[in-house]
Amino acid sequence: VSSRLLLGVEVNGSAARQGTVLGKSTLQTQFGGKFALRESFTVDFGVLAGWFSGAPRTGLQIGFSKDF
Repeated sequence: VSSRLLLGVEVNGSAARQGTVLGKSTLQTQFGGKFALRESFTVDFGVLAGWFSGAPRTGLQIGFSKDF
C-alpha cells in the first residue's frame, strides 16, 4: 500500500478422510499487515476467520517486530 504499510492475505486448510467424524478438517483465512513506526520497528496485526471444527471461528493477532 505504501512504504510504511504492507498488507497481505493468507488462506490455508486441511482435510481428514473422516473429517466429520474426527473433527480434524479446517479452513482458515487471515488478513493482516504491518505498519512501520520506525525503519526497524513495526506493529504487526492480523484478523482471522475459520470454518469447520478444527479452526478457530474468529481471532485477532497483534504484535511488534524489531530488526537488529
